[in-house]
Amino acid sequence: MDRKEQIAFRGLMTANFILHMVSAIFAGIWISEMLAPDGVMDVLDWVKVGLSVMALAIGLTFSSYIALKFIVNLPEKIMHPARIMFITVYVLIGSNLAIASASVLASAAGERAHMERTLDRYREAIEERRRAASELLNRAPALNECVVTAKAMSEEEVTSGAFSESGRNVGRVAITIQNVSTGCDVALRALFGSRSTLTRQFDRAERILMEARQVIDGDQDRATKLKMVRKLMHELGGVLRTINDAFPTEAMQSAADATSKDWFAIGLPENAAIALTGNFSGVSDRVTEGLDDVVALKSKRLPTMSVLPSMAYLALYPQTTIGAVVFGIIVEGLPLTTILLGFALLGRKEHDDHAAMIIAPTDITKKRGRVAKTKARSEPANDVDSDETSNVA
Repeated sequence: MDRKEQIAFRGLMTANFILHMVSAIFAGIWISEMLAPDGVMDVLDWVKVGLSVMALAIGLTFSSYIALKFIVNLPEKIMHPARIMFITVYVLIGSNLAIASASVLASAAGERAHMERTLDRYREAIEERRRAASELLNRAPALNECVVTAKAMSEEEVTSGAFSESGRNVGRVAITIQNVSTGCDVALRALFGSRSTLTRQFDRAERILMEARQVIDGDQDRATKLKMVRKLMHELGGVLRTINDAFPTEAMQSAADATSKDWFAIGLPENAAIALTGNFSGVSDRVTEGLDDVVALKSKRLPTMSVLPSMAYLALYPQTTIGAVVFGIIVEGLPLTTILLGFALLGRKEHDDHAAMIIAPTDITKKRGRVAKTKARSEPANDVDSDETSNVA
């Protein structure tokens, strides 16, 4: 190498070392988060991180040295495949390091997005249960009507036997009507009892949501904030389970079953079967309308705030972390750019030198050919002079 090439080589290697050190530092932070997710590291963890950073920086810099020092000096037939192989391997390694760098840069924004998304999921779950509670409370008029009607029929049956074929089946019909009245009354009491429980739990859920919002918008450090929000979300999950248990779906289903029997099939008198069918046939439909949705909501999996690695934020929240991904690609792409620049500069110079070495022997051959011809022409003259000299003698 001449002086200019040496200056270019040293400049490229210096730039590569600095860029590789930056990449290794980001990778070291990523490794530290894997070793100590809670942020507390002991001496051994620090040693592991330091050795990892040194290994990455030295390894990447040495690979750049090999590329710029030796690959550019290979013969033409070997140099191009070696370049392609080196660039391919470097791109694979750089892609992983770019993801690591992006995950480090996006960790803060990813944690904020994760907390916001979890809070929204809990809020949606609360709103779903609030609508379900409202729908269940709307069944109170139907149950109240059922209770009033059943009591009126029971009194009339007891006093006059109007539904038991002139009093021949008073006891059986009266008990059946009383069972209907009891089923509706139990469902109505369960509904009113759950209303107070649901009101308290919904108020508690709103307070937890407000507290979580204050923590997310607060000035605590990231580890403390994440821990507090996760604790609040766990408490909110307990509130949601209490709300699910407070839904009186079993009592509502029992009331619907009590009012929707086939009265003719169970052997009641015709008058009683007709009266029960006419008075309570619509109650079952009104009570069970949408009840399956509430039952499915109770069995639905509750939202949770899972613990995620920083790399997962890149896939889950791309709109928030896209800037970090771009910066990570730039950080890992700059060293490769300097290597390609070195290939272009140093490789072209070596190629020119190789071409000059091919041309030089041709020039020497031409010069040697001219000298030989001159000597061949001068030899006959020398012979004539020698002959003349001999004759004179």
